[in-house]
Amino acid sequence: PNLNSPPCQKMVDKAAGLYERALAVQPLHVPALCNYAALMSQVSTNLGKATELYGRAVALEPNDPTVLCNLGNLKREKNEDIEGAERLYKRALSLDPGHIQTLLSYGHQVALHTEDYDKAERLLNQALQQEPNNSETQQGLEWIKNMRSSFAPTPPPIDTNSAAAASA
Repeated sequence: PNLNSPPCQKMVDKAAGLYERALAVQPLHVPALCNYAALMSQVSTNLGKATELYGRAVALEPNDPTVLCNLGNLKREKNEDIEGAERLYKRALSLDPGHIQTLLSYGHQVALHTEDYDKAERLLNQALQQEPNNSETQQGLEWIKNMRSSFAPTPPPIDTNSAAAASA
């Protein structure tokens, strides 16, 4: 569906209103803050509001890897703050080294923005150890494999004239 269509926008506005009401009653409710932030960043593209909501969630739960990862994803995907996202991913992994979503997000960031395919592969393999059937992880590893093969150095062509002359 077209998220900018009037019916969709009406539903987004209604959902935003419900989150506002919920947060008026419980302003410290981290899941509501995070869900509202996701709505603002993914559907309405209100990045300022999304950043503010995730910031409030991080202030309330500074040691929650999911909250840190979500804010990192927003910084990477919407704000293009790669360094800020990396700091959040590293902090999340310091709190929970097996946090699958952070391993996936950080692995994708490393592969796409630094082209450090070895590091990206290590991160994604850690995620795969936690959840062997995770299709997103498997796709990421397959993408890395394809990128490596597309940039593999090709051997120099053999000069058949030189080879023939050397054997004569």
